[in-house]
Amino acid sequence: MFWELSILIKPKWSKLHFIWHLNSYTEHTGDIAVKSELVCRNLKTRLKSLYEKSSRRIIPEINIPELDISITKSSDDNKLFIAVTNRNISQKLKTSIQIFNWEINNTARIYELNGKDYTSLNTFEKPDEVKITESITHTISNLFEYEFPPHSVTIIECQKK
Repeated sequence: MFWELSILIKPKWSKLHFIWHLNSYTEHTGDIAVKSELVCRNLKTRLKSLYEKSSRRIIPEINIPELDISITKSSDDNKLFIAVTNRNISQKLKTSIQIFNWEINNTARIYELNGKDYTSLNTFEKPDEVKITESITHTISNLFEYEFPPHSVTIIECQKK
């Protein structure tokens, strides 16, 4: 079921080597999908499958968007969740986010999954190389800017006004 709310994300001017903690992700997303539009640059990459390791064929380059988005809202219509993956392994992406048909409170919680670089992973010796940090921002409105760190997954949890 899609709810008619438009969100336009335009970056102003990866590779992820970690897995999002599913428990945290499900706690910070809604159960109703929201129609959204994403405008961003593409990354050139080569996608290889495990079966192609021994192959000598050339794998063509493909273009994938630098950002990936998923927008949801709570069924009680009080929270909006903007989930963004920055696939760029070296650059922060400053974006403009515009929300239509929903009055937003100026305070939002930010949940960011990241490590020191895109190859970071948790081990028994270093269990916090990739972790979720939580912060609060007071600069959210129906039109705001946000800078997504390289190789990160971020959820912006907004409250309705």
